[in-house]
Amino acid sequence: MIERRMIVPPNLQFFISDPDAVDVPVQGESIRIISSGECISVPCRYRDEGETELIVGDNEAILPEAPQFDGTIPTPSGSVLFSDVEMTELLSFPAPAGTTRVRIWTDGSTFPDRIVVAIGG
Repeated sequence: MIERRMIVPPNLQFFISDPDAVDVPVQGESIRIISSGECISVPCRYRDEGETELIVGDNEAILPEAPQFDGTIPTPSGSVLFSDVEMTELLSFPAPAGTTRVRIWTDGSTFPDRIVVAIGG
């Protein structure tokens, strides 16, 4: 299963977490994919420059090259929430309850306009 969305978050980032997560990572001087262990912050395109393509899937979304991020987050609810800094839902994706592996690929730029996320696996 693969979900595709064009997103325009109000800031230069969006979050990936369980819907009940509260420990949101804060971007520092160096903008990059970071994790608090409970939530992942992913930089994206400036709102004024257009939309960011977000592609989320299970094993079907895995790309052949190494991801820019490969880690896990707790998902006791059995779902992964993609949200902006205002906690507005951008997308929700099913995940195994417990701990979920998250892999992220971008176009390689600091503020990517295409982001692929594999959930699970």
